[in-house]
Amino acid sequence: METRRRYNMHEFLLYTRRVKSKKPGFSEIEEIGHTGKHPIICITLTNNDYDDCSKQHVLLTSMHSGVEYSGANTLFDLVEKLIDGSSESEKYLKEYVIKIIPVVNPYSYEKGGLENQYRTEFSNDPYTDPWTLEGVLNPDLNIEASSVQDVIDRFMPELLIDCHGVFFKNQHMRENTGISVHGMCRPHNEIFPRRMNEAAIELGYHPEYREASQKSPTVLPEYSGRKYQTCFYKINACSYAYFNYHTLAMTMEIGYERSGVARLLKALDMGFEKWPGELYEGFPVNRVLGEGFEGLHPYSDKRDVMRLERTALWNAADNITYGILHPQLPGKETFFLVAPGDEDKLRSASDGRRPLLNQAKDCRLPETPFSISFKIPFRNCKMKKIYISGEPADSEKCTVIKDNGFHMVRVDFPEGANKTISVSIEYDHST
Repeated sequence: METRRRYNMHEFLLYTRRVKSKKPGFSEIEEIGHTGKHPIICITLTNNDYDDCSKQHVLLTSMHSGVEYSGANTLFDLVEKLIDGSSESEKYLKEYVIKIIPVVNPYSYEKGGLENQYRTEFSNDPYTDPWTLEGVLNPDLNIEASSVQDVIDRFMPELLIDCHGVFFKNQHMRENTGISVHGMCRPHNEIFPRRMNEAAIELGYHPEYREASQKSPTVLPEYSGRKYQTCFYKINACSYAYFNYHTLAMTMEIGYERSGVARLLKALDMGFEKWPGELYEGFPVNRVLGEGFEGLHPYSDKRDVMRLERTALWNAADNITYGILHPQLPGKETFFLVAPGDEDKLRSASDGRRPLLNQAKDCRLPETPFSISFKIPFRNCKMKKIYISGEPADSEKCTVIKDNGFHMVRVDFPEGANKTISVSIEYDHST
């Protein structure tokens, strides 16, 4: 059967040169690794007239590019869209740095054939076989996966989407977004892939979110601390990026390139929105702690600094003891960050409520700058008082932010924390 491959490797390298010549100053062609006769190429697209420090980072890969050609083809088509000079594409290049690795596995990509699907030059499948949550095993034997890890570590992307697909020219498949065919991982925000699907459905395709046919994946005990959800024991680049950088990371199965491009463009569009519970517009990755009304966020509003703070907070999250006054009552909210040994010193409220803590085994306070947010679940409310550890808060440290028709109060700690903190807000409300 005739394969779906768009270019052979020689043609692919000529294609990357055309991309660079068509968009000089907006594109970079980087060799991130080399296997056999072929380089592993990363295409970077952005408008260099705008400061990269203010941009979000997007990484798009095709880890199964070895014969799952529709994934690579989709990324080729997306590159063409991003360099077409339209006002829509110019907005993406202004706001994002986009790195695209369409052919992760040149060896298998060039050879073709089902017998090469899960092979590299020296080893096996670069999608899952070499990965752990700490990184790629045996980098010298897993050049492809190690090259991708290096990009992830340098780039710390807000968004990572890995594109999979089909082998043959007329082949089709059941498309899905947000989880691989084996249920290997799913993104921490479940609304995001559903909305990506809507863009393809509008074109007449029918991608699914695999929860429709698969019960909720279990949480494997060894990964439960980071709430990494999987029903399959293997790790991949997406789970590595999420675990280490709180990246919004997912896989896509692509039966039709037009459907794949539509979903990817929708993902880029959603990075311009302000998501519920977030302090700023952007991909929903910066609320790194908290599942209820309270959250922990980076302090900075500069993208490059925010990225570092997000990563530091996320990697400290397992060691932070935090909590609320329980039960929660409308009109006053209290949140605690607790220093080691202070758990029993916290006072109950005058109305009898008591601290309810999520206690860490290796308790430490966040040293990086951070912000605490309180989501007020009432459309109509007025802030009265804000206290930090019992003292009235400096107004410069407090901001009220509209949050999808409701309100969120942000309290800043630009110096981090070196002792137990309690933050209380009082407000008038009506339903």
